[in-house]
Amino acid sequence: MIVSRLFTVRTALLEKMRRHLRNRILGPPLLLPSRGPPVLRIPRPLSSVSAPPPESILSLAVRRANRSANRAARAAAAAVRASGGANSAGQVPSAVTTNTLWSSALCVPAGLIGWYVYSMDDPDSIPIKTLRATGATSLWNNMTEDYVKPSREKALPDWPMPNVPQDLACPHTLVLDLEKTLVCSSWDRKHGWRHAKRPGVDKFLQKMSQYYEIVLFTPSIRGVAEEVTAKLDPQGLIMHHLFREATHLMDGVHVKDLDTLNRNVRRIVAIDTNPEALKLHPDNLIRIKPFDDPTDVGDDALEKITPILLEIAQENYENIPKVLRQFGDANADHIVEEYERRLENLRTDRDRTISQGLGALGLRRKSPALPPPEFQPSKGRASTPSITSRDLVGNAPPGFIATAEVAPGTGSAVSWFKNRQKEKEEEQQRKMEKWNDVMLKRQQAMMEKAKAKEAKALQ
Repeated sequence: MIVSRLFTVRTALLEKMRRHLRNRILGPPLLLPSRGPPVLRIPRPLSSVSAPPPESILSLAVRRANRSANRAARAAAAAVRASGGANSAGQVPSAVTTNTLWSSALCVPAGLIGWYVYSMDDPDSIPIKTLRATGATSLWNNMTEDYVKPSREKALPDWPMPNVPQDLACPHTLVLDLEKTLVCSSWDRKHGWRHAKRPGVDKFLQKMSQYYEIVLFTPSIRGVAEEVTAKLDPQGLIMHHLFREATHLMDGVHVKDLDTLNRNVRRIVAIDTNPEALKLHPDNLIRIKPFDDPTDVGDDALEKITPILLEIAQENYENIPKVLRQFGDANADHIVEEYERRLENLRTDRDRTISQGLGALGLRRKSPALPPPEFQPSKGRASTPSITSRDLVGNAPPGFIATAEVAPGTGSAVSWFKNRQKEKEEEQQRKMEKWNDVMLKRQQAMMEKAKAKEAKALQ
């Protein structure tokens, strides 16, 4: 109210000064005696009036009027402050009260917002309960749902896909990150953005595409990452590409929700450098070291984890999180060391078993034949039948009789194990042949599409 009154006083004084200056230049307006409404007298021509003051004089007069109005406004404000300004009706509040109101209007909302931010992690705090009770939480979630949650409930199409044989079982899914996992991005003033492929990435993708359904899942923007992925994978070995709109924004981090991939989560392996990106499924993660130095040609992180990924696919593990939890840590280096240690222990145990257990019979079978006897038995006398080791301990271990191997299917444990192993290898081979056919058709389709695009560009 004080501010409005001050502006009113200032406006009135300025109008008064404008009228005074106009009267000095053009003369005061006169009324002609007549009946009816008053009519202003036509001003005298400028030639009959003394020359107007120069522009500098006019601007000086305006500045003086402004100063006079400001002095009057300050005098009125001082008078209001001196009067005490009671809050009764028709009186202006004091400056102290105004400052208090402005401070309250700024500090109280800021304090409430700070209290809410501090207690966000506690669902039982007073701000969270208040917002939940008033419906503000649900309103905010509805407003931000399109920007926070994935754009689709099913990020990948249903299996089997249109270009895949109907009888082909769904392979394991390998989820790969782009930035600092497969490529390294750098920027300088001379060249702008440049992207370097990680050493061994071509061989890695070629090998993994024979066993896995590869999904590139990156929080990068689609318009930026599409060009990089096109140069990274010209053969189309990566089956699916998912970008930022497929992630879930949680606490400022773009989280990859594996439940949205429309695949069995227990058959998914994720390779990433940021554990926060897989915090919803930490047991599916193999955390690889970041590739942030494009000059590091000796990086072999992808080569190290290849044997583990191959064993997961070839052995057809149904619960990958359980397998990875056995290593105790998601760090790829630790997993590789533990995996190599277990392989060495298995080799040692196998050698020990061969040298001490049933394998010793196999080694004995390969020993050189005994020399012929020095004295041949006489033909005229019936020789006493000799007692052999077979008569003492029974038949040889299953799978071996003398120097000949038992034909498959005889029912022995060794033969059953060999048959099972052979059937498993044949089944895996059939799967790989079908999957290779799928990838080959995909590559041919991409090549035909590229040729058609080039022909269209030439036209």
